[in-house]
Amino acid sequence: MASARSLASLGALFALVACGGGGGGASPPPPSPSPPSSAVLSLTLSGGASAGVDHLWVTLTGIAIHADPARVYGDGDPGWFVQSFTAPVTVDLADPALADGGAVSLMKQGVSALGTFGQMRLIVASSDPSLTPLASAQAKGLQFNDQVQYTDAGGVHVVPLELPDIQAGLRLLTSFNLSADTTTP
Repeated sequence: MASARSLASLGALFALVACGGGGGGASPPPPSPSPPSSAVLSLTLSGGASAGVDHLWVTLTGIAIHADPARVYGDGDPGWFVQSFTAPVTVDLADPALADGGAVSLMKQGVSALGTFGQMRLIVASSDPSLTPLASAQAKGLQFNDQVQYTDAGGVHVVPLELPDIQAGLRLLTSFNLSADTTTP
């Protein structure tokens, strides 16, 4: 009895396959491809600086995100998703408005990376004194893309901000999820 059902099922399958293109008319159009799914990432930054620091300027050019919070940026791992900002953003992290709960918007744009991520790196522009500052830093009147201004008994000092590894950016360990057709703050 089981073999009769199997033969009947096979017969029905062959009948369906044979009927697939008949009729002599035009074949139906192929389904239109689905637009690629993306998420919108909304990124804001709050600040704060140590006492004695008048200004702590950073120029940010983009982000890099990875699912693994322990992964080293720049190691050639294809799991990194890098997104540049539409334009670099220069922020004074010592601005009292940012230290008192205020925030500045860094980006709100679509990203094609979907999933759960364990870390984000803020990509920082170079503060190399031999380079001309980017337009956003120039608009703030800065000498360097990233700089610190402090006052002591000797007066006011402006120096380039030194980061241990400028290529690695500023690491933020926070878990977040980017889902299709949603905005993630």
